[in-house]
Amino acid sequence: MRYLKLKNKVGDDVFTKFIKSIVLSKMPKEYVEYYKQYSEFYRNQLSDIKCDIVLVRSPVENNTKIRYQLSIFHEDLRSKIFAFQEGGIGKFSHQTNYEKQQLIGCDKFFQWSNLKKQRQTINFFLVNEGNNGRRLDNYLFSRFKKSIPKSKIYSSIRKKSIKVNGKRTKADYKIKLGDKITYPNFVIKHSVSNSANLEQHKELVKSAIIYESDRFIVVNKPPNYAVHGGSGLNFGIIEIIRMLYKYSDDFNLAHRLDKSTSGCLIIAKKMSALRNIHKQFRDREVKKIYECFVQGNWPKAIKNVENKLSTSRDKQSSLKTTENDQGKTSKTKFIIEKQHKNFTHMIAMPVTGRTHQIRAHCYQTGHPIVGDNKYRIKDFDVEAKRLMLHAKSIEFFDHDKKIKVEAKERYGFKI
Repeated sequence: MRYLKLKNKVGDDVFTKFIKSIVLSKMPKEYVEYYKQYSEFYRNQLSDIKCDIVLVRSPVENNTKIRYQLSIFHEDLRSKIFAFQEGGIGKFSHQTNYEKQQLIGCDKFFQWSNLKKQRQTINFFLVNEGNNGRRLDNYLFSRFKKSIPKSKIYSSIRKKSIKVNGKRTKADYKIKLGDKITYPNFVIKHSVSNSANLEQHKELVKSAIIYESDRFIVVNKPPNYAVHGGSGLNFGIIEIIRMLYKYSDDFNLAHRLDKSTSGCLIIAKKMSALRNIHKQFRDREVKKIYECFVQGNWPKAIKNVENKLSTSRDKQSSLKTTENDQGKTSKTKFIIEKQHKNFTHMIAMPVTGRTHQIRAHCYQTGHPIVGDNKYRIKDFDVEAKRLMLHAKSIEFFDHDKKIKVEAKERYGFKI
């Protein structure tokens, strides 16, 4: 302010001479004598570098070369200069109060106390008794309440950003009372309710509910509906069901169906029901019957397919199941319903529940399911508008009573 007042009093010419005299008397000698030499040298050296941010560790007040480089980055290349506390940059008399310190030529200054405070901010959940035994992924889905894409949660688990008790774990890990689940800061996504045509999807799923009790819901899932959101999808069947029932976080998938598969899908309304149905699956008390159309004439001798399967991702990050001696045991029973000229109507009863199990088993016998673009053999020419695989019925126990639910609507399951 004093300089501005002086400028108004004495005029531009006198003021300019005054500033030049200050610069020549106060600026270090090498800055004046070697300015042209240094500036041309570093400008030529740095001209091809494109850099948005330059990080610099102080002190550099006695290093003329670094100062020239920083000035070229800042003025010529329009880079931002970020400095980190270590004695400061330049000769400042007020270095004790780092929070208010503004460094000449620097856009931001970071002090170690702030950085430490930031590093110590850890996000975590502690598992309570009501969530004991839940899958890690399902627990996180309910805690984040649809604000984080499921694909982001799964990738964070794979990349060790989400840990349990400080250790890497898998999405299907069964959490225990007292477990500490740490997670990073996520960017919140838009609400599911903003999705286009959401009301139409809700009406379709509501009309597809074919069984309901105080513990379970069974939905006759339409084809081309994912069971849950993620991988670019805002929502799936479970998210829509939760919306229909006022966003109840206790509602969880008891099992899964492929996006292209239609038919019976069980949803548990509470954690106790989820644990109960999972035990039924483990004890093989749940009976699932599928029907499918397969390419060609299925051999009458093949009534069971049993091998070891493993699932991996292809170049497009798409899941695919293949036979592998190091994989998990899988078994499917098959019954010929009706032979046609160039395809067969089959009944499939999976004994185990591996990813894409029925589709992989049909493919491995040389008779892939009609309409299956992932597991296909080019020699067959039978085509369809959808994957010809339908979860026809499911049997399970509800309050010790055996329930059999049939999905009679087949959503264009015909050739």
